[in-house]
Amino acid sequence: FHHALFQQYLYGQLDAVERAHLHEATARNLEAAYADHPDGLAPIAGRLAWHCQQADLPEEAITYHIQAGDWAVRLSANEQAQAHYERGMALLDQVTDRSHRQQLEMRLLTGLATVQSMLYGGASSQVQQTLMRARSLDLRNPGNDLARFRLMEALWESHHLRDENRASCQLAETCLEIAQKLQQPDLQMRAHCMLASSLVRLGCMARSHRHFQLARKLCDGSLPQEYYMHGFNIDINIRVGDANILWYLGYPEQAEQCIVEAVALAEERDNTFGLVFALIYASGLHVRRREAHKVLKYAERAHALCVENHFAMWEAGARYYRAWAHAMQQDCRTAAAMAEDALDDIEAARLHHVRYHSIMADIYT
Repeated sequence: FHHALFQQYLYGQLDAVERAHLHEATARNLEAAYADHPDGLAPIAGRLAWHCQQADLPEEAITYHIQAGDWAVRLSANEQAQAHYERGMALLDQVTDRSHRQQLEMRLLTGLATVQSMLYGGASSQVQQTLMRARSLDLRNPGNDLARFRLMEALWESHHLRDENRASCQLAETCLEIAQKLQQPDLQMRAHCMLASSLVRLGCMARSHRHFQLARKLCDGSLPQEYYMHGFNIDINIRVGDANILWYLGYPEQAEQCIVEAVALAEERDNTFGLVFALIYASGLHVRRREAHKVLKYAERAHALCVENHFAMWEAGARYYRAWAHAMQQDCRTAAAMAEDALDDIEAARLHHVRYHSIMADIYT
């Protein structure tokens, strides 16, 4: 019975009721078998989603597609994650309870926006369409505070990446209010981190540094599984952001130490997206320090990982920093062409930030 043709033949002899019954039984056996697994059911959530779908259990299938998508994001398998969220979306019409359907839809949309941000860029049209749908759903039927926090967080990222800093700051403040209302330190940590990142864009360096420090105090190093949701750990993000602030406050050595810690932490956890995130920001820090050889080292490593893992947004940024390094090493003609090509891709993704144009000016001079 191990041969695929035998399996296909025997499966074809079953009627719809028998198939559904066997799929449900298989799902229950898998759940029992993995009950004590350290990662729970997440590693087999994709299989469970398929069995539940075949057993005509749409709500359970959607829930498992969400878990499978979240697990794929942790593994930087972004295209696989997107497929799971989209399969879950396709099953929503089969959920009869309206309130539960809306909760599932919101969770799918925020997960989908996260992975689309990694694949296409946080300011891409795909992300904007997904977030518009989620926002419309929230306005029609406000969800619970946790669901609203996730939506505001996704909207914050989109505005932040488009350099719409006052809007992103307001969204971060809303997230902090929700987190404090819920009295959840983990959400407060994320909100402090968001607010700090927005404040630095508005020139509020001291306030930004305080919020990063508050976030760091809340991060004790024993984070729950959810903190792999965005492909990088929040404590990596805190170190990267604090490095940026320390540079602006006039502490270049402390800034470099923070970014080195962030890279090492991502490497230790084998966290690909977190590593790319840290490498890109390390490149930017060393551009400010005018250390072309370090910029080239970090940018080339980031670019290779981006190509391998289809991180479109960061791939263009890595090329841009690499171009700057070549310009500083007197390869100006090649550098200008590389930079113009990368800048076109950055602007196509609607990533607007003054640093990109200032780097281009640096290349031309």
